[in-house]
Amino acid sequence: MTETTQNEDLPYTPVEDGIRLALRVTARASKTGITMFDKDTAGRGLFRIRVAAPPVEGASNKNLMAYLSKSFSVPKGAVKIESGEHSKIKILHIAGDVKRLTEIAEDFIKKVS
Repeated sequence: MTETTQNEDLPYTPVEDGIRLALRVTARASKTGITMFDKDTAGRGLFRIRVAAPPVEGASNKNLMAYLSKSFSVPKGAVKIESGEHSKIKILHIAGDVKRLTEIAEDFIKKVS
């Protein structure tokens, strides 16, 4: 995967075969969804996402990937955790059409900002 542009203010980075998302995940929520656009302590953009599943045996990661798969209209196999599998802060890769995925990510920013 080759990055095409990098804007650390945004919670996503377009890459050659999709986009990379920066997330802060909270498990055991009442429902799964993106709650806000935020920045980490270093000032990099990220989405805050709540997932209903508990962080036990990968359940919250599976819930997260299923939610993102549905939200970005891609197959479940197109969503992969690149880093943070056992952390609240995660970087995920979503494979697909860069332009379409970027538009969806921008729509999320508008909805939660």
